[in-house]
Amino acid sequence: MLLRTRNLKSRRAPAEVIRISRTFVHPKYDATGLVENDAALLVLASASKAAPIALAAAKLALVSADKLLVAGWGATSEDSWGSDILL
Repeated sequence: MLLRTRNLKSRRAPAEVIRISRTFVHPKYDATGLVENDAALLVLASASKAAPIALAAAKLALVSADKLLVAGWGATSEDSWGSDILL
């Protein structure tokens, strides 16, 4: 796992590499289909120096007009590949 970096191709500080000890893939994930349930939990083999992020409360209720902030290296459209730079 590469942590604490915005650029996946860069290994410069403060990037941190930690081995993954276990992976839990969503039981209904199907990579050959519509990529629904595209989620997994990764257990790190050792602690990271990175600060953890806060997760939303389980009882949080959203409506379609709510604005959210997301970040990641995934595709930004159906016909594209993921980005090497954190978006």
